[in-house]
Amino acid sequence: MRIWPFLSWVALALTLAFMSAALSGGLPWGVDDGVKRLMARGLFSSDDRSLNLEISTPSNPQGQYFPLPPPFATVSQDRATGIFPALYPALGGLLFSFLGPLGFSVLTSLSFTLWLYACRRIFRLTAGAMLILGGSLIFYGLTFWEHGLALLCLLPLFHTLAFKKIEARSWFWAGMALAAGSYLRPEAGFLFPLVLIVLAVTKYPRRGPLMALYSAGLALGLTVTLLFERTLNGRWIPPQWGTNLHLAWTHATILEKVEGIITSLFDAPLPGPTFAVILLLLTVVALMLKRPLWLVIGAGLLSIIGLLHGWLTGSAFALTVKSQGLIFAWPWVCLGLPITLKRKWMDQPLWLAGGGFILLVLLSGASRPGIHWGPRFMLPALLPVLICCSDVLTGVTQRQRRLIMAITALAVILNGGAAVTAIAERGAAGRKVVNEIRAGDFQTLILDRWHAGADLEPLWGEMNLMWAENQGDLEEVLISLRGVDFGRLGWLNQKPGWPWQDLPLAVTRLGFLPGKGGWKGEVLSVVLSGEDDHRWGLLYWHSGRRSAERGDFSGALERMREAVRYLPDEADLHYDLALTLGRLERVQESLDELRETLKINPNHAQALGLWRRLVPG
Repeated sequence: MRIWPFLSWVALALTLAFMSAALSGGLPWGVDDGVKRLMARGLFSSDDRSLNLEISTPSNPQGQYFPLPPPFATVSQDRATGIFPALYPALGGLLFSFLGPLGFSVLTSLSFTLWLYACRRIFRLTAGAMLILGGSLIFYGLTFWEHGLALLCLLPLFHTLAFKKIEARSWFWAGMALAAGSYLRPEAGFLFPLVLIVLAVTKYPRRGPLMALYSAGLALGLTVTLLFERTLNGRWIPPQWGTNLHLAWTHATILEKVEGIITSLFDAPLPGPTFAVILLLLTVVALMLKRPLWLVIGAGLLSIIGLLHGWLTGSAFALTVKSQGLIFAWPWVCLGLPITLKRKWMDQPLWLAGGGFILLVLLSGASRPGIHWGPRFMLPALLPVLICCSDVLTGVTQRQRRLIMAITALAVILNGGAAVTAIAERGAAGRKVVNEIRAGDFQTLILDRWHAGADLEPLWGEMNLMWAENQGDLEEVLISLRGVDFGRLGWLNQKPGWPWQDLPLAVTRLGFLPGKGGWKGEVLSVVLSGEDDHRWGLLYWHSGRRSAERGDFSGALERMREAVRYLPDEADLHYDLALTLGRLERVQESLDELRETLKINPNHAQALGLWRRLVPG
């Protein structure tokens, strides 16, 4: 074994690791990454090596972590369990225990580098193909580690399809590999039925035994992963397996999903209609004139123009949420080449699997705008598409091939550059937010976007992070802090329009958030009002109503009794108290409160109606 190639790959992995840590400031990229890091920290910081997280709640204000809402966690009392597979915190937490936050960057770069190395060795990809492959996925090579590892697991399956293997052991290991990849990224499971279809429609000998061996390998692989999950996490199936589909289809009709899919396909930094019309015209002209390479070159130039336009007219971070159409233009062009060049697509198992995968993901609704969201579900199709495209390009002239490679390389460099710049932009903004919060010397910080808690990893353990998504949550947090030594109180306000005048507190603005990388809002210092502020009565009244709506009438009674101390002359409050006492079957006390309501407001219509029904005559 030659040492220099090996050292070059090691150097690449380390370069990417330190690059990721430096650009991002060590901060997680978004909610998913934050929750995975929470799980990793929880596993390796707890005495019992448990994946349950000690969260900060009103009853447990000293908890290490912020509350995680469904569907990202299963919450019970003061503890929470993340939805992601146990392998995430096992590997991430192991490296975190040795290297600290840098361990997460090392894991990400290592997964990405191993995948690139395996692709190079298995498929003998050229330097140009490696540039396209690495440049297309550089964002994931710097942010999310599980994508690289999942794609690495899928390579035996793609190798079997690409070289049309007929050996029994190849198909058995292909099934095992798919099980491992699906455990890490649930959407990879779409490949299982697709590969069975490929076996059925292509000219494979002994298709029946191969299907059986492939299915047996998958079954064994899933059994191993489920046992691993059960052993480490106390559950058989990680909830993530169904979460993506649940998020994609919740509160959306079929028509709305179809509209969303079409919108995603033509979402670009260019005006949507313009991008769609140009791409469709290129397709029609190329098919009519039987010049498919015109479509390839035209789509490439269109992507370059779109990326440049988006980058020059906005920030790199904003560009990452307006590039879905550019990402999807290339797969459709590449998958269309075998047909337009009159290839026998029925004899292309890799083409069938890759194209079918893209179609199933789109139909499933797991498509969202943005480099860092929607395309993650398409990643398993990237390698099949690239290999098919490389194979097709062998049928063109050398000059045409060079032109296509040059255009593709430029588009990939621009796309990768935008992604890297977006990471740096968001990392710089996140560091500024952390410094602003630390300058406030807070012991407790209220967040009105729970995503912010996942993003602020450096503050975990430094202060109590309390989540208040809406005014009701905020009122409950303020009530819970009364009489508690919570120290200096701060607020990371990212939602404009809070009704300060209705809340028993005084607010001082300490600074504004950067306004970049998703950080918009302000840092506030908050002081709670004293006992003589009647607005506390409104909070207790509202809290009592919320308790009653949940069916907790005993809790509602306690809160409303407290509210009456502040608002003794509020007729509607006494009426609500009467209703609550009635639900608790405390009839005489309920009648007393009705009488008090009518004493304050003799014309209270609802109280009069109820009194006449309960006290005839």
